[in-house]
Amino acid sequence: MQHHTAGETVAVFALPENSMRATTDRFPGYTVGAGIFSAVTAHWSISMPTFTCEGATIHYTDTGPPAGRPGASTVFFGHGLLFSGWMFRPQIAALQSQYRCVAIDWRGQGGSPACSDGYGMDTLTEDAVALIGLLKVAPVHYVGLSMGGLSACASQRAEVSCCAR
Repeated sequence: MQHHTAGETVAVFALPENSMRATTDRFPGYTVGAGIFSAVTAHWSISMPTFTCEGATIHYTDTGPPAGRPGASTVFFGHGLLFSGWMFRPQIAALQSQYRCVAIDWRGQGGSPACSDGYGMDTLTEDAVALIGLLKVAPVHYVGLSMGGLSACASQRAEVSCCAR
């Protein structure tokens, strides 16, 4: 597992400079330099592991349980199309003292490499359910945006419900 600390580059975005400036203005704790977002929040340290699901390598972030709260509930984040789990960085920062926060990077997005197939909603949902099972954190509070929201709804239909909300 890799750990990133304050000041390290954690995500690269290919966005026009104006878009990046507008984004960083809304999300304190990020700076822009040479087209790169850098996390600068001193207490931010998240594991960035991967797992394999049906031949695809899937990247995710995991804050682990908050200090002194080993049994804390988990909030699971599923991002929208062409983003990554880092889009939820402000929400994770606000919740990580009370909840374990896990954010998946869908296949071919964020830190997850592209694969030859498996981009349908059913497969993405299977990836989310597999990660929740692997981490043994069910039931989770599932937060999803756009495509991630569709996966949240589909995961409610999973044979073994993995969602609390």
